[in-house]
Amino acid sequence: MRPAGRKPSDSLWCIPMSLNDPFGRQAAKQARDYAAVAQALREAGVDSLDAAERCLVNIRRNAIVMVWLVMLSIVLAAVIHPPALPIVLVCSVAVLLWVGVSTHRGRTHLLRYMADELGAETSRAAVRPDASKDAGAGD
Repeated sequence: MRPAGRKPSDSLWCIPMSLNDPFGRQAAKQARDYAAVAQALREAGVDSLDAAERCLVNIRRNAIVMVWLVMLSIVLAAVIHPPALPIVLVCSVAVLLWVGVSTHRGRTHLLRYMADELGAETSRAAVRPDASKDAGAGD
């Protein structure tokens, strides 16, 4: 039974059923997350492709910095207090997983924002920082 006053075409009623997400909860959460990211980008003044591409570069740079910090913490733990190394390794794996997932989601939302709001074509080659060097290499 659908709630009174709702049509089948309203929000969650039009999401097709999937075995991975049978009730559409993940799809609805991703839609809410994207809306929040898009609103934050608009408020931050990201209204051009150059600004969005700078955000992509910043996302990648921040992920790389976090990976280096985690590696540094592992080395420091090994040098300063070797018995604590197993705990540091477990925590490091959790942090690296979190950084990877957050980076992937952030890039995905930003690429969607670039395509939807800024009209950009967002292929994988167009987003890589070294893609412009690769494109000219075949001439």
